[in-house]
Amino acid sequence: MDTLEEIVQQSYDTHQKNSFKVLIHLYKGHYIKLLLSAVFYTIKHIPAWVMPIAIANVINAATIKDGGGIRTIYINAIIMVILVLQNILTNYYHTKYNSIAIRSVIRTTRFSYQKIAGIIHSLS
Repeated sequence: MDTLEEIVQQSYDTHQKNSFKVLIHLYKGHYIKLLLSAVFYTIKHIPAWVMPIAIANVINAATIKDGGGIRTIYINAIIMVILVLQNILTNYYHTKYNSIAIRSVIRTTRFSYQKIAGIIHSLS
């Protein structure tokens, strides 16, 4: 297995002219965590997409004269409570997977740069 500094050096040597590719290469091995983070981020934002529909349903139910309006209001309220509760759980997993990937890359680059700085310091 490559040492941490070899990973950083190989990434830079291979993609020297494109910094985005260097960044993507540094995340090698963490793509699944980043994908899971993106999926949980998308699920986490579902309440923001459903809220306008639920509010419109509540307004429509409040303006209708028949007796089914209160039932519609309750159903929409229950749906929104469920979506807000799932938001808490998916936010946790989004943050968890994102943090794991980012911290690993930061640890890799920090170790590599500290070693390089030590070598430069010893040469001066």
